[in-house]
Amino acid sequence: MFGFVVGLAILLLLAPATSASTLTAGTDDQVTDRSSDVPDKDSGAEPQKTPQPAQKPKTPPSPSYKAEDWTVAFFPILAWAPIMGGSINLPDLPDLPNLPPGSGGDRSGNVSGGLNGLALFGLSVQKSRFVGDLSVIWGSVGAESTNPRVKLDTGAIFTDATAGVKFYKDLALVAGVRRLGLKIDATLGDRPQVTWKPGVWDPMLGLQYRSSLGKKWGVDIRLAGGGFGVGSDVDISATGRLDWRFARHFGMTMGYGGLHFKFTNQVSVLTRTFTREASQTLHGPIIGFGIYF
Repeated sequence: MFGFVVGLAILLLLAPATSASTLTAGTDDQVTDRSSDVPDKDSGAEPQKTPQPAQKPKTPPSPSYKAEDWTVAFFPILAWAPIMGGSINLPDLPDLPNLPPGSGGDRSGNVSGGLNGLALFGLSVQKSRFVGDLSVIWGSVGAESTNPRVKLDTGAIFTDATAGVKFYKDLALVAGVRRLGLKIDATLGDRPQVTWKPGVWDPMLGLQYRSSLGKKWGVDIRLAGGGFGVGSDVDISATGRLDWRFARHFGMTMGYGGLHFKFTNQVSVLTRTFTREASQTLHGPIIGFGIYF
């Protein structure tokens, strides 16, 4: 009995030590296993990198077109389809053998209507605050009325050259010259046809507003007046256009324009001097194709 008690006591004393040694051994094994994942610096092995998902290539942003970037715009095709109105005042001529009866007396008449076509090209330059424009218009316009009988035909070449500086945001003060080269054929009543070819240089002064309306749209509004008796008596023009740039170097322009001018011409018959007057007003739509640089 005594021996059984002594043996049981020895077993109780040895049990905690055995458990502790078993736990320590398990912990050491875990530490050893973890340390095996760490690369050995001396061995020169590189750590394994976690693969990253492939990145999609970035799409370049679409180009933004602004009117301010259009430093040079050339319009090789530019059409103007104006409606013409005009008036004429012929002088009181004396009775001459070569004139039919009734040629004397002051005669005046007005004429309007008729859709005409004019061809032109244009060049616009813009750099910072500076703006410049050059345009050439050529063609012929005409209109006729029956009561009284008035017929007015005009062959025209108009040349505009202006330059200016923006003084308030996109508003510029411009100045330049306009060449009016005309051949006017006028018939009034039973009088013979009268032809004269006025050609004058008119000083011009005006305002121009040119700005962008988004990425691809721009606006160009111009108002100019001149003549001042230096060339013609009166010379006024106004245009408003929208520019649509549908590609990097190509676009279209569309709008509306008007022009009014008046001439006074002196004619001498025998020993007397007579005055004849003619004025014309043209207004109509504008459309064209542009190349931008």
